[in-house]
Amino acid sequence: MRLSMRRAGVVTVTAAALLSGSGWAAQASQAGTAQADTARASQADTTHAVFVQTNDPSGNSIVAFRRNADGTLTPAATYATGGKGGRTSGSASDPLASQGSLVLDTAAGLLLSVNAGSDSVSVFGVKGDKLHLRQVVSSGGPFPVSIAVHGGLAYVLDAGLTGDVRGYRIADGELEPIPGSTRSLGLSNSNPPFFLASPAQVGFTPSGTPGRDDEDQRVGGCLFGELRRPALGPASEGSGGGCSFRLRV
Repeated sequence: MRLSMRRAGVVTVTAAALLSGSGWAAQASQAGTAQADTARASQADTTHAVFVQTNDPSGNSIVAFRRNADGTLTPAATYATGGKGGRTSGSASDPLASQGSLVLDTAAGLLLSVNAGSDSVSVFGVKGDKLHLRQVVSSGGPFPVSIAVHGGLAYVLDAGLTGDVRGYRIADGELEPIPGSTRSLGLSNSNPPFFLASPAQVGFTPSGTPGRDDEDQRVGGCLFGELRRPALGPASEGSGGGCSFRLRV
């Protein structure tokens, strides 16, 4: 698993994931001028859809759009997440200061959304451009901003106060907290956190890739074990132009 933090600059970031051979694709993005996160799902020979998270502090919701053959979008429906959106302190245009707050798990057919203002995660079943709210579960800490999924696991990043990550098993369309999986990041943030001090993303490193990511995955596999829990603490690494660190699992 990889977790990143940014210290300076307002940026626009986009993350994408593609599952080859199954007809499913997923994409999540966060634009510097939009107070929403977007996930796109398409299935062969069925409806193509775009899902947008409103991140409304008074009541978060997911807006579903039908994607037409010419690339235009048609509004389909709006689904309440059962939680509230949130805003980092000092944020002008990027309220969650994060990436991955709305994630499509193609293997499980689920859409996962953080509710930063109510410290929870919503789990939706996905069928074409239609959603069904299956669960609202605690994120385990204050101000969740990012979710990563891989191999039947989900990890949630909480950015408030000391910051932490918490693991879940994905089973029967719901998230089951993994006992003993919560790890503190040792930060000294407020809640909500300050925009430039907020950890931005949690993610798994790809397997089979040469270089540092491959090394992290190999080391992580040794530390992960049968209990599917992360290492006891983060491994800090500097990066050019910012500050980032990895949590090896």
